[in-house]
Amino acid sequence: MKKYFLATAAVVTTLFLGACSNKNEIGMSVPNGNEKFITSDVGDITKQQVFDKMVTKAGLGALLDLVDFDVLSQQYEIDEAEVDKIIAQYKEKNANFEEFLTAQGFKDEAELRQYIELNLYRQKVADEISVVTDEELEKAYERAYEIGARHILVADEKTAKEIIKKLDEAEDKEATFQELAKEYGTDGTKDKGGDLGTFGQGAMISDFEDAAYALEVGTYTTEPVKTQFGYHVIYKYSEGEKKPFEEVKEELTEKLREKKLSDEAFVAALAEKREEAGFVLMNDFLEEQYTDYSKTYKKSNETSNSVVAKIKDHEYTVEQLYNELVPAYGLSDGISLIDGKLLEKKYPVDKKAIKELIDQFKVAYGTNYYTAMAQNGLNNDDEIYEYFKLAQLQDAALAEAYPITDEMLQQLYDEKYGEKAQADKAEKSESTDKEAEEKTEVKSFEDAKEELESLARQQQYTQLRLETLLIKFRSEANFKFTDETLQKRYETIVANIEKQAADEEAARQTQSNENQPAEENNQETGDTAE
Repeated sequence: MKKYFLATAAVVTTLFLGACSNKNEIGMSVPNGNEKFITSDVGDITKQQVFDKMVTKAGLGALLDLVDFDVLSQQYEIDEAEVDKIIAQYKEKNANFEEFLTAQGFKDEAELRQYIELNLYRQKVADEISVVTDEELEKAYERAYEIGARHILVADEKTAKEIIKKLDEAEDKEATFQELAKEYGTDGTKDKGGDLGTFGQGAMISDFEDAAYALEVGTYTTEPVKTQFGYHVIYKYSEGEKKPFEEVKEELTEKLREKKLSDEAFVAALAEKREEAGFVLMNDFLEEQYTDYSKTYKKSNETSNSVVAKIKDHEYTVEQLYNELVPAYGLSDGISLIDGKLLEKKYPVDKKAIKELIDQFKVAYGTNYYTAMAQNGLNNDDEIYEYFKLAQLQDAALAEAYPITDEMLQQLYDEKYGEKAQADKAEKSESTDKEAEEKTEVKSFEDAKEELESLARQQQYTQLRLETLLIKFRSEANFKFTDETLQKRYETIVANIEKQAADEEAARQTQSNENQPAEENNQETGDTAE
C-alpha cells in the first residue's frame, strides 16, 4: 500500500496530511529503534531517526492505508479478475517484473495486489458519494451562466467595512471600486482594479460564489465576505445568459460529480467509514492531525506505548506503522538524513545567510508564508530551516565541483551581448516590429555580471550533477542501508543516475568538439596525419 505508486486508473486520493507538531513530540518508540538503518564513516542513522522523519511527513497517511483496507474490505466486494488484469498489464510493460516491484517498494506481488485492492475499495466509496440527484441538478441549473466580477481582498473586517463606506459615498461606484482595489487590495488582481474576469459556478469557493451570484449587475456587497483568504468586497459588473437545461445537463452532472469527488468530500466520506468501524487513535501527535480534517472523529483519552490506533476488531502497532512507511519513504528520508551529515562534514553552515533567506520568503509570502511552506512539505520552523540549510550545503558542493570562471562568464556575455549576437538579433528583428521592440538592451560586462552568474549557475548546477556528487560522497563514506531490499533499490537508482550522467557528459563533449574553431580541428587533423 505504497502511496507514491499509482496502480490503477481509478480514483486514487493521496492524503496530504502534514505534521502540525514538532517531530520530537511524536511519542512513538520503534522496537529496537537504536538499531542501525544506515551505516557510514561519518556516522550512522538509526531506525528511530528515520521513523521520526517518516512519521512527521507521512505517518498518518500510511496508517490510514492500513485502516482503510481492513474497514472497506468488510463493506465492499471487488472483482479479483480486475486486479489480475492490472497486474498482468504491469508484467507486460515491465520485462523484469521482480526488478519493477523492488524499484516501486513492494516486497512481492502480494503487496502490489493489496495496494491495487485498496485503490479499488476506495473507488467504491468514490462511486457511492458521486451519485448526482435530480434535485442537485435543478439547484445547479439556477447558476448555469457566467458572471463578471471584481473584488478587493483585505486581511481584516474593519478595513473591508471602511472600503464599503467609501463606495456608499461615491457617485461612480465601479470607477471608485477600481481605485480602492489598487489602494487596498492585497492579491494579484489589485493592479487590474480587482478584476477577476468572468467565471461560472464552481470556479470560486462557495462563500464567495454565493455572495457574487446574489448581487445584481452594477452592485457590490454591503457586508464583508469572509473566506479562508481574508475579507472580500465584491462588485458584479456582468451576467451571461442561461442556456436551456438540456444543453447544459451533461456538463452540470459532470461538474457536480467532480465536486463530490473533491479531496475534501472524499476524505470526509472515508473518515465517516472509519469512525463507523470504531476507529480510535492512541497517539496525540497523529490524533492532532486527524482532527484537523475529520469533523466526525471523537478524541480518545486512550494511550499506549506500542499501539497507535484500533478499530472494533483490530489494533495497529508502532512496528506495523514502521514497516508500512519504510518501503515508500525509508530510502529517501534515510538518504536525506545521511546527506546532511556528509555535507556538514565537508562545508561550513552560514546560519546568518539561511536566516536572511528565510526572512526574504516571509516578506514575499506575508501571511501566507506557512501555508506556502506546508504545500512543499515543510510544516514548522525547524523543517524550514533544515531544508534551506541542506540547499545551502548542496550549493557549496556544486560550487566547489563546478566553479564559475571569468572565462565562462565572458563566453555567456559574448553569446548574449556580443557583436555577433546583436547582429543575429538585428537580422531576425527585421521580420516584425514586435521583434524589433524586444531587441535585447546591450549592457557592459560589469553591469551584466550578476545576471551572467545566475545564468551560469542554472547551466552548471543541474540536479543530475548534484545527485552524482552526492553518490560520490556517500560512496567515499562507505554508505550502506542495513535493509537488503532498500540497498538493492538504491544501487539500481545509482546505476541509472550514473548512466544518465555518462550520457550527458558524452553529449556535452560531442557538442564541445563540434563547436571548436575550424582551424583548430584542421590543426588536430594535420597533427594526426603527420
